[in-house]
Amino acid sequence: MSEVKECVVHDGIVSKVDAGKVYVNIVSMSACVSCQAKGLCNMSDIQEKLIEAEKPEGKEPRPGDHVTLEMEESLGSKAVLLGYFYPFLLVLGALVVLTSSGIDEGISGLISLMLLVPYYLILYFSKDKLRKNFAFRIR
Repeated sequence: MSEVKECVVHDGIVSKVDAGKVYVNIVSMSACVSCQAKGLCNMSDIQEKLIEAEKPEGKEPRPGDHVTLEMEESLGSKAVLLGYFYPFLLVLGALVVLTSSGIDEGISGLISLMLLVPYYLILYFSKDKLRKNFAFRIR
């Protein structure tokens, strides 16, 4: 019995095709853009994004083609953990350890924030590995 996975789905238009990669433009809108009071909202809630996806086997998308992109919904949670939650825990944990060891609060706060630099550098240098895990697929 195969497991059904929930996916995030976006419709888009192929802008460019390279060796093994397809670049798709999608329009990202906040939820309020589609409501009846959208005329009162700011137009900055609409953004166009360029998404890189693996070229699907058996299909040959061309620029201008309409395609549907999908990504597993659980990957969004993993991205939030890596980008926000783990760094928050790192800063909070360092702050607690440093202040409880008698270091001045200002210095503790500064050191705790400086720990984010190596954390995000590690993420940056791991981007190729992360890109494989957080990949959009073309349906």
